[in-house]
Amino acid sequence: MKKILLFVTLSLILLSSCKKDCKPKSNFDYLIAHPWIYNKYYIGYSDSSNLGVLNYLRGASDNKMNLDNEKVTYNANGTVDEIDQNGNHIWGTWKFGNNEQTLIIVENSYGVFNTVVVQLDRFNYKWHYPASDKTERYGEFIHSN
Repeated sequence: MKKILLFVTLSLILLSSCKKDCKPKSNFDYLIAHPWIYNKYYIGYSDSSNLGVLNYLRGASDNKMNLDNEKVTYNANGTVDEIDQNGNHIWGTWKFGNNEQTLIIVENSYGVFNTVVVQLDRFNYKWHYPASDKTERYGEFIHSN
């Protein structure tokens, strides 16, 4: 009986200490949690089994493009700040394009980008979108410290 009472007491303590941190996070929460940096970038995406041609891998010396300094910050107020390779800020707006929060629409001085979320969690943001040159792009962002 003492073991059951101890178990119930400990369970209640754990449950009562688990307020906002224990509810499931939404894509909104993950997206705005911190800035994102590139880990991988592909051109020619078809599907999850054919990501396309790898053009950038963080830390690699033979990249076809340099995205080392690129950083994207999504803000809760619907604005987005992308810092390009040269340190320029590209300001824009963002919103979800569906209730499932799997379509992100970004508008900035370069155009409108409809990005499909493949995976979004605390540490990873994987996505794809059709570029203006008619090729599908696939990217993987990681948590920026």
